Amino acid sequence: MMLHTFNSSDAYRLHGHRPSAEDLILLIEDGVFATTQQDLTQDKRIRVLREDLAQRGLPEPTAITCITYSDWVRLTIESQHCLSWTR
Repeated sequence: MMLHTFNSSDAYRLHGHRPSAEDLILLIEDGVFATTQQDLTQDKRIRVLREDLAQRGLPEPTAITCITYSDWVRLTIESQHCLSWTR
């Protein structure tokens, strides 16, 4: 499994199709705005950093898994590779 992090909604819009079915997607920083721009509820690979949602005044989506920094560290350790997408 590879962990893909997206730090902007543009990066997710442009490259969100690239991760394979076995990979996980983590929306961080301004990437959390993608939760307000697209229906991501059908993609069970997506995780959202809870702290970044709160810092931007966004509600936690009910159908998307929200994680903490500790969870992010755990996912990083469990992943074979990590790839950061930026824009």
